[in-house]
Amino acid sequence: MLPIVALCAIQVCLLPSGYARQSSGPPSAGCLRFGCYPARVVFRGRPAKPRFKTEDNFPHFREDVQFALRKGPTFAGAQTLVEVACGTGCAAIAVVDNRTGEIFRNTPFGEVHFGTPVNPYGKISYRLNSRLLVIEGRIDGVSKTPVRAYYEWCDPGLRLLQAVPIGPR
Repeated sequence: MLPIVALCAIQVCLLPSGYARQSSGPPSAGCLRFGCYPARVVFRGRPAKPRFKTEDNFPHFREDVQFALRKGPTFAGAQTLVEVACGTGCAAIAVVDNRTGEIFRNTPFGEVHFGTPVNPYGKISYRLNSRLLVIEGRIDGVSKTPVRAYYEWCDPGLRLLQAVPIGPR
């Protein structure tokens, strides 16, 4: 059985400059709804060109990022969440900052496995006006069985809030 990660009422997120700020956090320790994690601002400008690195040459990554950026921000106010296919029922996730073009690949998990006969669970839920990301499936680095995992976007990265085992529907 997967242990459940406890939520803290006060959370600290590190900024790129090295300073820390206290996130607004949820109004209560048990709040795992999109409205409990509002985006601070919603970016309305033209997305910056993605800042690719030399290791970004694996199949379709660059094309997937460029295609996703055409839609503009889709997550946490100024970010575009990019699902990059890594096989049948498998996705890797990257987050692109529309203001700077910076690509965040270092998620607290590896690949997400979902939507196969062996593992029918699978959904990635997020909203433009919220910093909450919810993933259902078998998540590398989190669990060997299907879970519903809740992450908060703490610019510049994702932080696991809680992972709950899910069973047959």
